[in-house]
Amino acid sequence: MATFLILLEWLKKKQKNILLIFALCFWVAAIGYSLYLDDRLPYPDERWYFNDYAQNLANQSIFSRDGINPTAFHPPAYPLALSGLVSIGLGITAARLMNFLAFFVTLISLYFLLKNHSHKLASIIVVLLALAYPVLFYTAGTLYPQTFGATFFILAIMFYWKEPLAIKDAVLAGISMGIAILTIPTFLFVPFFMVLFSLIFRRNIIKQAVLLLIMVFITIAPWTIRNYLVFHRFELVSSNFGTNFLLGNSPQTTPNNGPAASIGIQHIIEEANSLGLDEFERDEFYTQQALVFIQADPIHYISLYFLKVVNYFNFRNELLTASESSLAKDFLMLVTYGSFLLLAVFRILLIHQKHLTKLEIFMILLYIGSAFVSALAFSRIRYRLPFDYLLIIQVSIFLETMLNNYKLFKMKED
Repeated sequence: MATFLILLEWLKKKQKNILLIFALCFWVAAIGYSLYLDDRLPYPDERWYFNDYAQNLANQSIFSRDGINPTAFHPPAYPLALSGLVSIGLGITAARLMNFLAFFVTLISLYFLLKNHSHKLASIIVVLLALAYPVLFYTAGTLYPQTFGATFFILAIMFYWKEPLAIKDAVLAGISMGIAILTIPTFLFVPFFMVLFSLIFRRNIIKQAVLLLIMVFITIAPWTIRNYLVFHRFELVSSNFGTNFLLGNSPQTTPNNGPAASIGIQHIIEEANSLGLDEFERDEFYTQQALVFIQADPIHYISLYFLKVVNYFNFRNELLTASESSLAKDFLMLVTYGSFLLLAVFRILLIHQKHLTKLEIFMILLYIGSAFVSALAFSRIRYRLPFDYLLIIQVSIFLETMLNNYKLFKMKED
């Protein structure tokens, strides 16, 4: 036991050396994995982002998939980042390394978020747990926006939790959150959550929280203005809500099939095609079709909604790209994510022994809130990953508490 206690003290004292070793290992693995994957893009979304958006932005200065018609179907931040690489002659491997850089910045942000709140041991535990969650590393190797968006999401949270929250921190939090929303529109509810949380739990920073919210919309504004000037209509971020809403609320939708439900709505897609709808009219058409389904059988869709909320915490999804699924991946997710979830639940059950801190309450409520927001359409592991960092933060704080309590217990015993 003495050895264990010595190890804990060593972890606290040698954090910088430990982090440097892990940083070196991280980049060796990231570069090696990127070179191994080469130019393969197995998922259709990856091809959309790199082969369509990034190329057209870099070569024709147009945000478009076909290179002819401008669009607002997908949010702009990640394609813009990719186009910057393409414009200087870099390719898919460089794009993957950009993702890994984003992942690395996220790890650093997690470290300082907890260290700034005097969680010296948890600040290194959170990095180790994030690295031990293989789906984060795997996703960083794909050209999906989740890794990029998660970086600005965590940066926003890190700035929001600065003590004291200075004006500059509120501004930086708002800008970071705005970029996160321009990458993943689902984040749109987060700044409102921050303001509400401030009203209830952090009343001393209400003015800064409102400034944060204002900065979010100032950051988003250029893209919204672009959409108005190009399409002569208001579109805050993207025009794909209707598509996702219909996929998540059709007769073929199950709590876990997500995009696979598209097989059952082909007749609606064909009707939209026959009507010659543009992407905005199509967005509204799909939304209305989903509402028709819901109104026809509200009990079923209310039940489906709550099942999708529960499915948000699933360790596996039904994938459209079946070749990318495997029992090994499912097992890893069960062991890692399942462990995080159990520890988080256990911490909540111990609330009568040790009250939750404001930071813990924030992480728990935001994580649960993300489940209810996601279930409006459909819940997928990939879309949940940025929020999984909140779970990892919570678990890291809990593990630190348990280890410190154990240390005190052994010291008293000795």
